[in-house]
This record gives sequence, C-alpha cells and structure tokens, in this order.
Amino acid sequence: MENPPPHITILFSITLKCGVGNQLAILGDHESLGSFNYEDALRMEGNGKGDWTAYCVAHKRRPNSEEPEDIDIQYKYIILDDFGRLVRSEGGGHHVLRIRLTSSSSEQIHIRDSIHVLRSPTITIGPGGNLKSGQTMFLIQSPSSLYGADAHEMILLGNTDDLGSWIPSKGKKMKSYTPIGATTILWYTSLVVDPSSPIKYKYVMISKRNNSIQHEDGDDEQDRTYSPTLFGDNHWTDICFDGLFRAPPEFKEGWAATGYSGLRNTFASCSINTVLQIMFHTSGFREAIIKQEEEEMELVQTVSNIFQQLDYETVGDVVELIQLLGMEDPHEFIDLLLPKLKDELSSKQEKDTDTFVDDYFLGKYLVSSVQTEPTPSPDQEPTTYTQDFTGISIKVEGFDNLKQSIDHHFAPSFESAGNKVFEQTTKIIKRPKVLIFQLARLGFNEATCSIARIENRFEYPTSLEIQEVKYSLYGVVVHIGGATPMEGHYIAFIQISGLWYKFDDEFVEMSSEEEATLNNYGGVGHPALAYVLFYRE
Repeated sequence: MENPPPHITILFSITLKCGVGNQLAILGDHESLGSFNYEDALRMEGNGKGDWTAYCVAHKRRPNSEEPEDIDIQYKYIILDDFGRLVRSEGGGHHVLRIRLTSSSSEQIHIRDSIHVLRSPTITIGPGGNLKSGQTMFLIQSPSSLYGADAHEMILLGNTDDLGSWIPSKGKKMKSYTPIGATTILWYTSLVVDPSSPIKYKYVMISKRNNSIQHEDGDDEQDRTYSPTLFGDNHWTDICFDGLFRAPPEFKEGWAATGYSGLRNTFASCSINTVLQIMFHTSGFREAIIKQEEEEMELVQTVSNIFQQLDYETVGDVVELIQLLGMEDPHEFIDLLLPKLKDELSSKQEKDTDTFVDDYFLGKYLVSSVQTEPTPSPDQEPTTYTQDFTGISIKVEGFDNLKQSIDHHFAPSFESAGNKVFEQTTKIIKRPKVLIFQLARLGFNEATCSIARIENRFEYPTSLEIQEVKYSLYGVVVHIGGATPMEGHYIAFIQISGLWYKFDDEFVEMSSEEEATLNNYGGVGHPALAYVLFYRE
C-alpha cells in the first residue's frame, strides 16, 4: 500500500453562538476553504451548544521534491444563514498559518480559535519554524497603547512550574506582535504540555511604568483550562487563540467586545463623543495629534489626552474638553473644534503654512461672480474670492440622495442687484483628505412654530466622486429620537479595516454596512437619521 503524499491535517474548533438557524464557516485562500468565495467556504459542524469543528487537509504541491515546502493559509470565520447567504464576517483581518512540509511530513494541527483575534504573526510549524511539532502556542489579545508593547508585558501564569505556579514574577513572558494600524497587541508563546496532566492558566498584564499587575477577571473556578489534543497515540500541535484579555467588569462593555475603546457619556456628551471617535479613527490625524508635546497648546493637548486614552485605556473621558469648548451638537462642535486646533498649531509654525488639521479636514472654495444681465462688456473680469470650510452643508429637504444635493450645492446660482443679474459659481480649490458633509436635518415647523427635524428619506452612497476625485464613506454620525439635535441621542458608525463598528458612548460592538447606511436614511417609521457623513480619499 502506497504511503499518502506529504500532507497536513488541520482541525479547526471554536465556540460561538451565531443565532438560531445560522451556520459557522471558514473562508480562506486555500481551495478547501473556498478560495475566498464565501459560497464555497468550509462549513463547520455544530453540537447545538455553540461548539463548532471542521477538518481541512493540505497536501504538498511537489510531493516528489526533497525540498521543504511552505504552505501559507489565510482564513477568517463567517456566519451564514439557512440559505447560505453571508450574515457577518469576522473582523480585524485574516488569521495566518504557515506549515513547512518535508518529504515525509504528516502533520496534525488543532487550532482552538477565537473570533476576536486580529491578524496573527505568521506561525511556521515544522523544521526551522517558531512552533515545533507537539508544542502548544498560546495567543492573547490586549488593547495597545501610545507606546505599544513597550508600555507593559504579558505573562502566561498557571499551576505548573513552567508557568510560575501562579507567581507572576516567575510566569512565562510572552512575545508581542502589533499589526500596522491595529489598536490591539497580540501576545504569543509556546510550551510543551503533558497530555496526561491538564493545566489551569490565566494571563497577567504587568505595567512597565509602575509594575502594577492586572489579573484577568475571575476567581480560580474561572481560570482557563487546557489539555493537549490526542490523535491516536500522537500529540497534535495545538494553537490556542484565547481571544481578548478578560477585562474587569466595568470595562467589558467597551473594548472587551471588539478591542476598541468607548467614551464615557458625561453631561450628555454623546454629540461630541461621536465626532471624536471618528477623528480618532482617522489614520494619520490621530498620530499627528498624539505627537504634539507643547504644553501651552491647551486644546491640542486635551484632544491628544483623549486620543491616548482611546489608544491605551479601556474607556476615555471628555470632561476637560467640555470645560474648554462647552456642549455642542455635532455640526457646531466640528465648526468650533477644527479652527481652534488649527489656530493653536499655527502659532507654533511658520506663518501662512498649512497645519495637519488643514491637510485632513479644512478645505477652501473659490467663489466667482460674473454679470449676465445686462450683457457686460467683453473685457469685464469676474469677481472672485476664497472661502474656508470645515464641512459642506448639504440640503436634505426636497432631495432624494446625497448626489442630487451635492449637484445642487455646486450648481450655478443667480442673484439680482438693482437692474443687474449675476451668475455665481462655487468650486473646491483646496481639497482636504476628509470631506465632511453636514446634513441639514433641521427646519421650521409652521404648525408648532418651532425648529424640528426634517425626516424625509435621504440616501447616501459608500463611495462618491467630486471634481474627479473619489472618496469612500468611513464615518456616520446618527441622531436617534428627539425633536431637535440637542434632544435624543447620538451614535457613530465607523469603518475600520474594511469592517463597520457601532460606537455608542462606552459601548462598542461590531456592525454592518447596512446598519451604517440603509438604517439611517430616514423616512416614515425610521427614527434614526444620518446627521454627519465623513468621506476620505
């Protein structure tokens, strides 16, 4: 009987409740995982209690070659409904697995996964790899900080000598990996565990600033447990993605669900929390704010402190910013915050030079006015002037969608002055990296003689083109309930690494494109209205 060609058998297992009638599947770049076509994704088998498993076999492509061969597998988990339609995809990029097969390889690997883990470092199993056959690799995720992994270290602690016998100073230090642009750190280490002796373990964070120790939440009964996977007489190579570092109870609602931090609702600060979250998740702007160190720039430092809390802490606070600027609705807050940030930054650099606030958010119009009636002389020049803007105010009433309203905004208009008529045109001559559209959702209600929301349906696309420049939607401020913007509640939807998240003060959860767009168009029976839209190049 011929020996099978060199191959690897992978057992995927994960615990996840994905809804009645739904099914978990694995989507990846390997042919057995659908080659990233979700209709052909590998369906997993469930036990009705939220436990899912699936097998995948990958063979050496050149079985007769004596040279080792690396097989890279990228994958993520997706949820499908009864009809095989995509319900939700795992966030944070792909898991990456690298297997090094030799001419005699017959590897068995068990991946115990977590849906929350961000893209992992490449794990190479086999000769010369970072994980030897029969070992177990443990991985855990924690919020990142301004200083990245230099701010603290992660210790794997347990009831064995290798894990310090529950003494943090003797536990096993873990290595760190931070994907570019990620707000979390992935920690990993490997060890050999005796199959006959299951272990208890947990993770401990130790601050390098003051040596304070943050244990995972829970008593001994809630410690994690592990025993190696056996396949006949063989010990499989195990990879344990343990998800997120278990936060104390008061912080579980925010970063523990997604790895992203929320902002406390202080004095009904939801209106400014939403704008700050979108600005924090504007890559490049966030880093530029945090780098500012001049103490005399009070507003810049206050925003920087908030951003650092969102980058490192589990929840941020906006009290100091409210003391400086007061409470505003999102439109007014944007119009107040950005020019003041620019003024402080301008005071510290050469005159008439743009700041990074200009680069990201502040634009400039060129407004031209030319006489059309009576017919002017041929040599008459148009009157022009420039006008700065932080956001483009867009009419909602009388329009079906954003494109119609933008076309109206930039269409020529006519004004009369005595017996003369002038044609006025407006165009953008200085484009910021981010265009902010402030939807005019307020109008005068004659029946009540008061200001009220304009609630007609108004659609907006996920991408648009203005003056031959393409922009993509990545932030939406939504107003829910209340007759005016200072009533009701504000939340934000933000697209991060291709996935949508909902930010509701301290609470952060995964969302969807539909929830960020279709659900907020307005119309009869739809109380949630998009109020501010953020598009980036």
